[in-house]
Amino acid sequence: MLCERGTIRASRSRVVSRAVSQRYGAGLPHAGQRALSMEDRLFVTACQRRCKFETASLALAIAAFAAIGAALYGHLAADVAVVLCGRLGASLAAIGFVGLTACLILGHAWWRVLAASGSSYLLLAAAWARFVPHLRAPQVWLTWSVATSMLILGAAFVAGVLNHRIRALCKHRSIAADLEHGTVEQYVGTLRTAHTDLALRRLGRLGLIDLSHSAAHRLELLPRSGMILRADGRAPRHLELAHVVDVAPSPPHAYRTALPEGVAPRDAPAKVQLQRRSLSSAERDELAAHIRRLRRPYWPAVGVVLASLVVLAVRLSMGMAAREIVDVPFMAWLGLTVVACAAYIRRIREARRLEYDRQLRWVVTVEDRTPSHTDPSPPKLEVLPFSQLAWTENAAPAGWRVARLP
Repeated sequence: MLCERGTIRASRSRVVSRAVSQRYGAGLPHAGQRALSMEDRLFVTACQRRCKFETASLALAIAAFAAIGAALYGHLAADVAVVLCGRLGASLAAIGFVGLTACLILGHAWWRVLAASGSSYLLLAAAWARFVPHLRAPQVWLTWSVATSMLILGAAFVAGVLNHRIRALCKHRSIAADLEHGTVEQYVGTLRTAHTDLALRRLGRLGLIDLSHSAAHRLELLPRSGMILRADGRAPRHLELAHVVDVAPSPPHAYRTALPEGVAPRDAPAKVQLQRRSLSSAERDELAAHIRRLRRPYWPAVGVVLASLVVLAVRLSMGMAAREIVDVPFMAWLGLTVVACAAYIRRIREARRLEYDRQLRWVVTVEDRTPSHTDPSPPKLEVLPFSQLAWTENAAPAGWRVARLP
């Protein structure tokens, strides 16, 4: 009898937990699940094996090119050796050169545009100095700036590829739990052009999903790890991960009241009615999760700051004067540090605004004003007052809540 009561209570808790959250994968809503087949298990095992091999090969290639760069440091010209500041700088330059070449071949969007533009300028400057030395050449500081930026871009591309592989390898425990659980989750929906998930963009570049297609797309994922098994019926060749998240549903018939005096804008259209409603406890918990997600990725800023400090320490150890330390490559590192820190500070500010919204505990609702407003449907738009971010759009969660964005 007690066992039966416990079973009934557990089943009720599972129903409640599913009822109080909405599950999204790569920005697409949950549409059901199926059993994991033997073909799926073999595919997962093959992807894991391939990911381990590719990650090990990439790490060995990086180590090899770093060693080659350090070995060639003694054969470089004096001005180039001074700029590189030792064998460590030569190793980073070699990795950056290889990464720039890979970016030109495998890069996408603005990565390839930047790499092509900088490489074209460097080739033009080299041809200018070689074939028309009697004409005025481009400024030396400009050429060094472009060269340093291209090496940093190449190193960043290598770091991005390696980070993608390591993230996939770190999911081995979650993947093992998914294989033991034996279910596959299905997600079906149309793309939101303004909030397209990073995983969907990558699938689009791989040719598995047509991002320009307006019809509904279908993904099949492992529930815990988010590993993609199928995208519109096609299996990816590599181990790809999707952002899976549970969002709190907005109460459809929540009590709404007028905004406080002085809060509502005076120039609001007459056909629009602005009100407010309280956030539920589940919605406040979701806001707390978004705040943690914004504050967590601090390692890019810390890594760039440490790299700049290493460059400065090496130059000081070489006995350089102040004028020699602050040259064009060092200014490029300093600019990269400022950009990385500014990006993280921006995320911290967004997290602080969301924290204010969480403490305020209500959202602004926007709906059409009609003479006889008896429609019980939820509002068309809900906005967080401090961050000014949309919370729901047409009774659906806003795109930033369900998709992994840059």
